[in-house]
Amino acid sequence: MARPIQILFSQLQGPGGIPRYNRILLKAVMNYADERDMPVQALSLQDELSSVPALARPNLDISTFGGGRARFAARAALAALRHSDLVINGHVDFAPLVAPSTLPPVGRKVLTISHGIEVWDALPLHKRLALKRSERVWSVSDYTRSRLISRQGVRDERIDVIPPPLDREFLRAADRWQENRCPTIPSRLLTVTRLSKADRAKGVDEVIRAMPAVRRVVPDATFTVVGDGDGRGELEALSTGLGLGRAVQFVGHVPDSQLHAYLAGTDVFVLPSRKEGFGLVFLEAMAHGKVVIGGAHGGTPEVVPDGEAGILVRYGDPGELAQALIHLLSDEGLRTRMGRNGAILVRSRFSFDTFARAVAVRLDTLVGTPWLAP
Repeated sequence: MARPIQILFSQLQGPGGIPRYNRILLKAVMNYADERDMPVQALSLQDELSSVPALARPNLDISTFGGGRARFAARAALAALRHSDLVINGHVDFAPLVAPSTLPPVGRKVLTISHGIEVWDALPLHKRLALKRSERVWSVSDYTRSRLISRQGVRDERIDVIPPPLDREFLRAADRWQENRCPTIPSRLLTVTRLSKADRAKGVDEVIRAMPAVRRVVPDATFTVVGDGDGRGELEALSTGLGLGRAVQFVGHVPDSQLHAYLAGTDVFVLPSRKEGFGLVFLEAMAHGKVVIGGAHGGTPEVVPDGEAGILVRYGDPGELAQALIHLLSDEGLRTRMGRNGAILVRSRFSFDTFARAVAVRLDTLVGTPWLAP
């Protein structure tokens, strides 16, 4: 049997775009490995062993570390030196752990995944040098690719842009929801996001500030926020201070089964973020045929075509955001047309099969090929 592919993950289970992406990537790599009878060793920093049985596959060995960084770092570095010819580094923070394995005489090949904002500004020198030791870097968007070049000094020819897909099971569930007319949870406006203080740039506060102006024109406008985090209290206080009452509701984390009910029941999905590396949550809303309001920044314009599947607004411009919300809430026909466009786009451009083929083609160039010096 071939030597294993090693993958380092920050987290596989749990809410949020990166864990969702990691699960999708693992499926694509396992499809590739199973076809070639190659074992895969996955190391996950944040997960507990009890959280990953659903991911089990015959050729897959998953080790979890429950947030134990020292144990994770030691195991990742040792495995890269001894056991794998190809290391898939799932986060730039892990690059220094595996960079020594790229040096002669070991000469391991390292592929690093860049999700977005973590590489938009110049990294500390040791991380930047370690990143540049990667033979390939995969970017989720052209925008992030441009930042890898300008801020990290990664050579253009070493970067592959592979947009994430919508998870196949999520799409099937969305289709079943529409076909079977399952019960929905109605709202006029909906967002699904982390509510951590570190994620203020998601723009949830911008939507709350826009709500008084929106409700003067659309009195029945409501805003439902799915997600949780240490910034939730500040957002709830903001809503209370604006006198919005039950017009803004925070419902916390919900399981996917309930998330489908929220997505299917809303009129407009809104997340005017200025630091979105890609935005898998936009695909989830579009899969349900929902029009999207997003930020005209980062990777979002590559996911949501402005004027076709939604409206993109500038972060920090509450007047522009309010007008976009009013425009869509007041025009059901426009919402329907844009939502239909988004649903078609998700299924044609962002399918798992398209992603899996792209992953397989790129892995073929790494498995069994010579290592390239930086």
